[in-house]
Amino acid sequence: MLHLLRQSPILRLLISLCIGIIAGEFLEWNLKQSISLFIAAFIIYIVLLPKRKSSWKYRWIKGASIWLIFFSGGMNAVVVNKQLYYPKHFSNYPFEYFVLRITAPPVVRVKSVKTDAEVVSVQVKGEWKNVEGKVRIYFDPKNFSGAYGDYMIVKGIPQPVAGPLNPYEFNNAKYLSHQGIYHQLYVTSDKWKLLPMNETSVIYKSSWDLRNYLVDILSKELIDPDIYSVASALLVGYEEDIGDEVMNAYAASGTLHVLSVSGMHVALIYKVLEWMLSFLLKMKRGRHFYYAFIIVFVWFYSLLSGLSPSVLRAAMMLTLVVGGKWMSRTSSVHNSMFVACFFLLIFNPFLIFEVGFQLSLLAVGGIVFIHPLLFRIYTPKGKILFALWSIISVSLCATLLTFPIGLFYFHQFPNLFLISNMVIIPATTAAIYGCIALVFLYKVPIVGYIITKVVYWSVWLSNNAAIVIEKIPGAVAEGISLTYAEVIILYFLILLFVLFLLKRQASILVSLLCGGILFSVFQVFDNIQITNESEVVVFAVRKRSLCLFREGRKAWVYSDCQDSTGKCDFQMGNYLSKNGILIDQLKSSNQIQISESGFYLFAGKRIAIVDSLLNTDAHSGRINIDVLIVTASYKASLIQLVDLFKPKLVILDGSVKQYNVRRLLAEAVKQNVNCYDVMQSGAYIYCLDRLK
Repeated sequence: MLHLLRQSPILRLLISLCIGIIAGEFLEWNLKQSISLFIAAFIIYIVLLPKRKSSWKYRWIKGASIWLIFFSGGMNAVVVNKQLYYPKHFSNYPFEYFVLRITAPPVVRVKSVKTDAEVVSVQVKGEWKNVEGKVRIYFDPKNFSGAYGDYMIVKGIPQPVAGPLNPYEFNNAKYLSHQGIYHQLYVTSDKWKLLPMNETSVIYKSSWDLRNYLVDILSKELIDPDIYSVASALLVGYEEDIGDEVMNAYAASGTLHVLSVSGMHVALIYKVLEWMLSFLLKMKRGRHFYYAFIIVFVWFYSLLSGLSPSVLRAAMMLTLVVGGKWMSRTSSVHNSMFVACFFLLIFNPFLIFEVGFQLSLLAVGGIVFIHPLLFRIYTPKGKILFALWSIISVSLCATLLTFPIGLFYFHQFPNLFLISNMVIIPATTAAIYGCIALVFLYKVPIVGYIITKVVYWSVWLSNNAAIVIEKIPGAVAEGISLTYAEVIILYFLILLFVLFLLKRQASILVSLLCGGILFSVFQVFDNIQITNESEVVVFAVRKRSLCLFREGRKAWVYSDCQDSTGKCDFQMGNYLSKNGILIDQLKSSNQIQISESGFYLFAGKRIAIVDSLLNTDAHSGRINIDVLIVTASYKASLIQLVDLFKPKLVILDGSVKQYNVRRLLAEAVKQNVNCYDVMQSGAYIYCLDRLK
């Protein structure tokens, strides 16, 4: 690492930039503060830096000022990209009508049409004012006719995107904020009107039209939905039609990345272009057209596939490498990676928080830095063994650097990733090349038919391999939970492991063992904490009741989600994974001891759920209850429940209708009762002897 820092100045600047971006995200400085820090660092570098010959004594001032310049630059990049704080952001105005322009192709779903838009103007007291800012819009699919670039006048007030209501749930508000979207609105069919205006980007529109054209070709030629949907994802990253069974199979086999256009796809496209355009290198000035066309086409393909973080990184790296060849200069791959990341983060600092960008960067880092080391340790003889070892070693190197954050985000690890990669990677590679040939030659008799069959059977092999591997017992290790500290320790151990392979020093081995012991200690303490905890969690699930009783790594669930299990699994899935519990291991709440009075006895607490299990009319005397959970089935007065149970806390779950929630909350205020609404304030966790 120290060698890299000395040999690659851009890495030192990249590190300071990344730290500045992270600080800018979490410290929430304003633009004046971040610019002041930048100017102060610049003054230190230009004015206060000693110019005497003995200035080498103060070289740390120069280094610190340069570090501070890029640190503050990272903070500035974050602040500038936070549109919510712009003076002309639409949220700063009181309005009822606003004009928007659709900035993305609408995605049609069963109950809504989703799209992103920019707010152009708002009506304030009868006067139209020009504003700015993005909004996510959900339209009623009935009679919707909008398209990319259309202008609309809409009646309504966009609301802030809600944060996660359940523990460890995906933070959609934070995710959208990194795209400059802080508000959303659902618009019924009578609240919008299409205006006779359309403003589109020729480049964007052409790429989306071409994407739809290519997907249409694949759907007509391949027919089978599971085949054509995966082929569309492989070619242009169109994943909308992939079924849940196929998607879950690829995730379980550790090859989900092949369904998202990534660096592998860009590299394959580059190889195709190299072969197709090789004749230009033999012409007098053909090399200029050769390199220029490759760079332009790679970026157009990146745009065509949706400009995902991994594609952006790959396109930028390839541009630097090809540009170096164009100028007859050799550039190291690792420097190209650092430069690509540097400029991408300057352009969009929020990429650093994208899981796809992190995984892509770490995977490439493993391949660039560790892969040559593996080949130095072992280089097989023979073409078959060499090809096999190439796939295995690349998979090992990429997985070595990605598995810690993979465990942190997804709480599972594909144990059979080597086997799946050995089958699925070659099959999908053949499918990608076949799809490229198919869209050009599908109308050619015989040739088009042969290519179609090659694509069909390549995708079929890939899909079925993923499904078979998923069903193998032990194919996926689930319920794995890591903290930030444990992720850092794991990367420290990986670094020590690589250093040991390089230098084979006993001191490094000792450090590696000590780090492993430290990681084990953290895991033991986590396990002890989880094992000794008992919690009752009332989740926030709209129109549903979902309550979980957890004792260590065992859990019982009370739910009315039998007809929509997936929805409830989504709400509580991350909480279960964080506590090392699999959804398949959940037991019914009927297995918990229930008293004669109808309430649950759990971890020494009395918990009553007002539903069919608890008939309030059957009780003549008062019963002391710790927690009273009210569901939609209860429609009487809260006073009756309070008189009967004398609860310390009343929780209104997600099934209670809003009009009833308002009534019960008002009664709770009058009765001076502690009442909590999960749909308004988020899931409630009742933890042993304390409330939190």
